[in-house]
Amino acid sequence: MSKQLEITYRGTSQLLDVKDILYIKSDNVYVEIFTTEKRHIQRKFLGEIASELPSNFVRVHRSYLVNMDFVSEVKRSYILVGDHKIPVSRKFKLEKA
Repeated sequence: MSKQLEITYRGTSQLLDVKDILYIKSDNVYVEIFTTEKRHIQRKFLGEIASELPSNFVRVHRSYLVNMDFVSEVKRSYILVGDHKIPVSRKFKLEKA
């Protein structure tokens, strides 16, 4: 069974399959959750959501959590998730395996 994340926005609650989440972008107290289908908004801090996600979600920037299962390319200052270029900050550099 796939893990699910419950999100609530403007009184509407729904469950998202964690395996469908590409990345999550933070903007203060709101986060945008980008899935394979669409974008969802949640009023929550990025750290709170991070604690609810499995270990394949990595914080690569103060404002971004990335599902490493969807990463297609890793560069020094960014990673590619599909067509999206996600910045990687020095503080959160990905460790080479």
